[in-house]
Amino acid sequence: MIPDDAPDVIIGAVDVLRSILHPTERPDAFRWQVWAEGSVRPDGRVLKLFGDLTVTQGGWFGGSTSYVVVTFRGSSTPGDAVTDDEMLARYGPWAAHVLWDLATMNLRTVAAGSAGIGFELPSTTPVPLLRFDRDAGDEQEGAD
Repeated sequence: MIPDDAPDVIIGAVDVLRSILHPTERPDAFRWQVWAEGSVRPDGRVLKLFGDLTVTQGGWFGGSTSYVVVTFRGSSTPGDAVTDDEMLARYGPWAAHVLWDLATMNLRTVAAGSAGIGFELPSTTPVPLLRFDRDAGDEQEGAD
Protein backbone atom coordinates (compact mmCIF):
# COMPACT_ATOMS: atom_id res chain seq x y z
CA MET A 1 0.00 0.00 0.00
CA ILE A 2 1.06 3.55 -0.69
CA PRO A 3 1.02 5.73 2.45
CA ASP A 4 -1.50 8.56 2.34
CA ASP A 5 1.20 11.23 2.40
CA ALA A 6 3.24 9.68 -0.46
CA PRO A 7 3.27 11.19 -3.97
CA ASP A 8 0.59 9.97 -6.40
CA VAL A 9 3.23 8.61 -8.83
CA ILE A 10 5.96 6.38 -7.39
CA ILE A 11 8.30 3.62 -8.43
CA GLY A 12 6.77 0.51 -6.91
CA ALA A 13 9.28 -2.17 -7.96
CA VAL A 14 12.71 -2.50 -9.57
CA ASP A 15 14.59 -5.48 -10.98
CA VAL A 16 17.20 -6.60 -13.51
CA LEU A 17 16.02 -8.59 -16.53
CA ARG A 18 19.33 -9.57 -18.07
CA SER A 19 23.07 -9.26 -17.81
CA ILE A 20 25.62 -10.28 -20.39
CA LEU A 21 29.38 -10.16 -20.65
CA HIS A 22 31.55 -11.66 -23.38
CA PRO A 23 34.66 -10.95 -25.42
CA THR A 24 34.23 -9.18 -28.75
CA GLU A 25 36.22 -7.76 -31.61
CA ARG A 26 33.73 -4.96 -32.25
CA PRO A 27 34.82 -1.34 -31.87
CA ASP A 28 34.10 0.56 -28.67
CA ALA A 29 30.48 1.68 -28.45
CA PHE A 30 27.93 2.86 -25.89
CA ARG A 31 24.11 2.89 -25.90
CA TRP A 32 21.62 3.83 -23.18
CA GLN A 33 17.93 3.62 -24.06
CA VAL A 34 14.60 3.57 -22.26
CA TRP A 35 11.22 2.29 -23.46
CA ALA A 36 7.76 1.78 -21.97
CA GLU A 37 5.16 -0.97 -21.85
CA GLY A 38 1.83 -0.09 -20.32
CA SER A 39 -1.11 -2.31 -19.50
CA VAL A 40 -4.50 -2.02 -17.88
CA ARG A 41 -5.51 -4.15 -14.88
CA PRO A 42 -8.83 -4.16 -13.05
CA ASP A 43 -7.25 -2.02 -10.29
CA GLY A 44 -5.83 0.55 -12.71
CA ARG A 45 -3.10 1.35 -15.21
CA VAL A 46 0.35 -0.25 -14.89
CA LEU A 47 3.49 1.14 -16.49
CA LYS A 48 6.80 -0.69 -16.82
CA LEU A 49 9.80 1.31 -17.96
CA PHE A 50 12.86 -0.55 -19.21
CA GLY A 51 16.44 0.74 -19.31
CA ASP A 52 18.92 -1.01 -21.57
CA LEU A 53 22.65 -0.37 -21.31
CA THR A 54 25.09 -1.86 -23.82
CA VAL A 55 28.78 -1.03 -23.89
CA THR A 56 31.79 -2.31 -25.80
CA GLN A 57 35.18 -1.38 -24.37
CA GLY A 58 38.63 -2.93 -24.47
CA GLY A 59 37.55 -6.07 -26.30
CA TRP A 60 34.56 -6.79 -24.07
CA PHE A 61 30.83 -6.42 -24.65
CA GLY A 62 28.59 -5.90 -21.63
CA GLY A 63 24.89 -5.34 -21.29
CA SER A 64 22.31 -4.95 -18.58
CA THR A 65 18.56 -4.39 -18.83
CA SER A 66 16.66 -3.13 -15.81
CA TYR A 67 13.02 -2.23 -15.27
CA VAL A 68 10.81 -0.29 -12.90
CA VAL A 69 7.08 -0.50 -12.28
CA VAL A 70 5.44 2.90 -11.93
CA THR A 71 2.44 3.02 -9.62
CA PHE A 72 -0.29 5.66 -9.99
CA ARG A 73 -3.14 6.77 -7.79
CA GLY A 74 -5.62 9.59 -7.47
CA SER A 75 -5.82 12.17 -10.22
CA SER A 76 -2.40 11.09 -11.57
CA THR A 77 -3.77 7.78 -12.87
CA PRO A 78 -3.54 7.91 -16.69
CA GLY A 79 -6.65 7.03 -18.64
CA ASP A 80 -6.92 4.09 -21.01
CA ALA A 81 -6.48 6.39 -24.02
CA VAL A 82 -2.96 7.46 -22.99
CA THR A 83 -0.41 5.68 -25.20
CA ASP A 84 2.84 4.03 -24.14
CA ASP A 85 4.70 6.70 -26.13
CA GLU A 86 2.99 9.50 -24.18
CA MET A 87 3.81 7.79 -20.89
CA LEU A 88 7.42 7.23 -22.01
CA ALA A 89 7.81 10.91 -22.90
CA ARG A 90 6.46 11.95 -19.49
CA TYR A 91 8.00 9.37 -17.14
CA GLY A 92 11.02 7.99 -19.06
CA PRO A 93 13.45 10.81 -18.22
CA TRP A 94 12.24 10.78 -14.59
CA ALA A 95 12.75 7.02 -14.13
CA ALA A 96 15.97 6.94 -16.17
CA HIS A 97 18.02 7.75 -13.05
CA VAL A 98 16.85 4.66 -11.16
CA LEU A 99 17.13 2.51 -14.29
CA TRP A 100 20.69 3.78 -14.90
CA ASP A 101 21.81 3.16 -11.32
CA LEU A 102 20.43 -0.38 -11.37
CA ALA A 103 21.83 -1.26 -14.82
CA THR A 104 25.32 0.12 -14.12
CA MET A 105 25.50 -1.46 -10.67
CA ASN A 106 24.57 -4.79 -12.16
CA LEU A 107 27.00 -4.54 -15.07
CA ARG A 108 29.87 -3.49 -12.80
CA THR A 109 29.11 -6.43 -10.50
CA VAL A 110 29.12 -8.90 -13.39
CA ALA A 111 32.37 -7.45 -14.79
CA ALA A 112 34.04 -7.54 -11.36
CA GLY A 113 33.75 -11.33 -11.41
CA SER A 114 36.18 -11.54 -14.33
CA ALA A 115 39.80 -10.45 -13.98
CA GLY A 116 40.88 -7.49 -16.07
CA ILE A 117 37.44 -6.28 -17.09
CA GLY A 118 36.38 -2.83 -16.06
CA PHE A 119 33.97 -0.64 -17.96
CA GLU A 120 34.36 3.10 -17.74
CA LEU A 121 30.80 4.39 -17.38
CA PRO A 122 29.49 7.87 -16.59
CA SER A 123 28.83 8.39 -12.88
CA THR A 124 25.82 10.60 -13.63
CA THR A 125 22.84 9.48 -15.65
CA PRO A 126 23.29 10.17 -19.36
CA VAL A 127 20.31 11.40 -21.33
CA PRO A 128 18.65 8.22 -22.58
CA LEU A 129 17.51 7.50 -26.10
CA LEU A 130 13.74 7.21 -25.64
CA ARG A 131 12.60 4.33 -27.83
CA PHE A 132 9.06 5.10 -28.92
CA ASP A 133 6.70 2.53 -30.45
CA ARG A 134 6.25 4.83 -33.44
CA ASP A 135 9.99 4.42 -34.18
CA ALA A 136 9.98 0.60 -33.95
CA GLY A 137 9.49 0.16 -37.71
CA ASP A 138 12.52 2.34 -38.46
CA GLU A 139 14.68 0.20 -36.20
CA GLN A 140 13.54 -3.01 -37.89
CA GLU A 141 14.36 -1.63 -41.34
CA GLY A 142 17.92 -0.78 -40.26
CA ALA A 143 18.61 -4.16 -38.61
CA ASP A 144 21.48 -6.28 -39.92
